[in-house]
Amino acid sequence: MRRSVGKSLRSQFDKRIKKERQNIASIKGDMVPPGSRAYAFELSTGLLGVVVLVLDPKYDYFTLEFGWSDQNRFPGCYTSFKPAKPEASEHRIRLGFLIPESRKDHWWELQDFDKYPPHIEFPVEESLTRLGPALDEAFGMIKELGIPFLEEIARQKEEAKHL
Repeated sequence: MRRSVGKSLRSQFDKRIKKERQNIASIKGDMVPPGSRAYAFELSTGLLGVVVLVLDPKYDYFTLEFGWSDQNRFPGCYTSFKPAKPEASEHRIRLGFLIPESRKDHWWELQDFDKYPPHIEFPVEESLTRLGPALDEAFGMIKELGIPFLEEIARQKEEAKHL
């Protein structure tokens, strides 16, 4: 992602996620992809929920990942493309694999390659114009898919403790 677009995306995402989810904090870790941002919150006692903003290193694209850890850290595992069993102590999954009708990777494209093929520079201003609507959609998916997925994992883990 181009520097100016990435800076604007990270800044807007950071403000919005902290506004919409009061108990969330930025976290760092060796497994956080370069240029990305990770945020953690307590799902339940001893269980950390994680939302990761992942930036494409080359194009003005971004996606989201969701994860959990009972190790009180950023999930020390690589991103999976299918849900793990709740008994896993840590896991991360890409948003697209939580979308029932697609179950494939999902990226928000801030560049229009139909209008500007890869060999022609896409104007930064156009990527920045697309950023607001893309973030609106992303936050809708966080609320509709990501957080409910993590809450269900927490519920299943809690139930398993009482078996």
